Amino acid sequence: MNTLLPWLARSIFLILALLQVPPVWAVPCPEPMQAFEQVYDLYRDDKPVGEVRLTLRSEGASWRLDSVTRANRGVVSLLGAEVREWVRFRCGPAGYQPLESLYQRKVLFRKQKTHLIYDWQRGRVSGTHKGKIVDMPLLAGLVDRLGIQLLLASDLKAGRKLHYRVQDRHHQRDWVFETGQAPYPPPDAFTDAQAYRRVDDNPKRETWFWLLPAQSDLPVQIFHREKKTRYLSRLRIHEPE
Repeated sequence: MNTLLPWLARSIFLILALLQVPPVWAVPCPEPMQAFEQVYDLYRDDKPVGEVRLTLRSEGASWRLDSVTRANRGVVSLLGAEVREWVRFRCGPAGYQPLESLYQRKVLFRKQKTHLIYDWQRGRVSGTHKGKIVDMPLLAGLVDRLGIQLLLASDLKAGRKLHYRVQDRHHQRDWVFETGQAPYPPPDAFTDAQAYRRVDDNPKRETWFWLLPAQSDLPVQIFHREKKTRYLSRLRIHEPE
């Protein structure tokens, strides 16, 4: 009887592949997917310094999510500080799958860039980070760091656990979110928003997302602390396209 088990396992795997049934570890896509433009006011240590513009658009068989952070006030604006980040991804039977991502930061004459390709057939993540080669395994369920913002509210609404395997530039990390006592109240327009903290072993780093799935498919507020510097992004404009 035991000799039949390997054969049965292989047969079941083949049938599921032919039927294109998503694996149990697939990350479901938000439904429905809809293009939008969303603008956040950006604060550094409680002082307004700029804005974050988040845009989602369809590219036929795939989608592209863009984030542009610009400093336009205070001393930071004189440094020409800008962060551009985007991910191209697809949504299908296998769930949410990143295909290509770019992270680029510029301050004065200093630039930092991470460009990655997600090859799901080969099962590899490859590209460059600060000019160095990146080549890592690509396992089912891996998501990118920017796409998390699309997934959180959708998963919360569906009652799923907020636990992800994330490609964070040239690292792969487990991101787990839990509720707690937030360092800031929610925005005035979203007083019912619930704050979720990303569990982090580094005491010098802290990240919070305020979610309100009933009104917004994206976080309505985001807080990040790196050492003693605090950044707060608060939703100002949401425009479906």
